[in-house]
Amino acid sequence: MNGLEAISSIAAYPNSEVATLTPSLIGAPTGVTATPVNLQSFTSLMTNGVADMQEKINYANEMVQAYALDDSMPAHSVMIALEEARISIELGLQVRNRLVEAYRDIMNMQL
Repeated sequence: MNGLEAISSIAAYPNSEVATLTPSLIGAPTGVTATPVNLQSFTSLMTNGVADMQEKINYANEMVQAYALDDSMPAHSVMIALEEARISIELGLQVRNRLVEAYRDIMNMQL
């Protein structure tokens, strides 16, 4: 089971109490209501983020191949596509690192 399948299995949990979390409003101004956070939105957010990263990588690869085969392709367009892909990969790595760190913190909590 890869990470995305694990996230999807959490979101597909049949108990509605687990599928919806309410954030704490300690110190919130009077009249502010909590909006439920849906785990399905987290799953779709992560899935869409990975898909977007993959699209940017594929586009950058296509641009590099087109630049290598055709002199009419502007070099700055290729560099922009490569930089977008690099930044997307860095963002994905940072999100993964933060999720792993949060998981380790939760697992190390004493009950």
